[in-house]
Amino acid sequence: MAADSLLAALVGNYGCSDTTFDDLSTVRGLLSYCKKWPEGLVAAPELNNPCLEMALRLREGASEMERSLSQNPEMTLESSSPIARTAKAYVAIAEVLEELPELATEGNTEDFLDNLDLFEEERRAVLEAQEQIEVHLSGKVPLCPRCGSTGDEALCPTCLLSRLYPDPKALLGDEAAAQLEGVYGKVHQAYRRSILGEDSLDVLWTALEGLEEHLEELLSTRKQLVRRLEGELSGQAQAEAEILEALLAAVESDIEMGLSGVERMREAKRTLRVYDLSRGWDDIYHASQVIEVTASRIRREIDDGEELSPEVDAIPRSIGDQVSFSGE
Repeated sequence: MAADSLLAALVGNYGCSDTTFDDLSTVRGLLSYCKKWPEGLVAAPELNNPCLEMALRLREGASEMERSLSQNPEMTLESSSPIARTAKAYVAIAEVLEELPELATEGNTEDFLDNLDLFEEERRAVLEAQEQIEVHLSGKVPLCPRCGSTGDEALCPTCLLSRLYPDPKALLGDEAAAQLEGVYGKVHQAYRRSILGEDSLDVLWTALEGLEEHLEELLSTRKQLVRRLEGELSGQAQAEAEILEALLAAVESDIEMGLSGVERMREAKRTLRVYDLSRGWDDIYHASQVIEVTASRIRREIDDGEELSPEVDAIPRSIGDQVSFSGE
């Protein structure tokens, strides 16, 4: 939802924590700094750069929020109104900041102080909007992931999507996760789309079935290969087989981690918590990476014919492909 990135942008800039008031990278700190001009503690030229730079940042932020709202016309008023109010406040504060250096240069203390009052009023408006957003995304009330509506119905009557308990820290995955192929890529795409309200959870459950089947097959293949490597090999061949056996043993716990992640995501069928989806995906993604590393080592051992004895080299080279992590 659009409000997620907004909340992240607001944290630390408008709140009442004990950060330094003269931190000019925050609206609150800049307000405190500007209040020093009427007291003769700051010269008029010193206001120019920080005020104009912050004004530009606020206008860009307001434009981003307005663009987000226009791209999500289905958002409920409850979800969109604090975002719209914040965008309006951003523009109002930007206008004040653009005027303050000029007023200070003119020595117009009266209008300068009036503008500071407006500055504080709009800053408080942002704080109130932030509180509304935090309540909305607190995770205590299920919301439609597309329009943000609440209600007693499990399905949003407008979007026909399951209402979920939001998690502002949901792990959508980075660019590397977006490059995943096969069954992992299908799960990641379905997971991301369901959180963003672009698709139903049914698509995710179907994708998880494909991943679980792949991991179970991978686990079964690993056990078969271990049994073959524990067969009637002797001498140097046995020592070489033990290398592959150790690698296959290492991958078992990683496969189990992936299966655990699948079950964690499925837990959301009952809990409807985005937290379960995001933490389950985190386990699955981590498993995919370590399985691939181990699988690559296994393939290298098998494909390096110079280092393998004939008995071990006779094991079908398709072993490397059988432990490929991505699936079909």
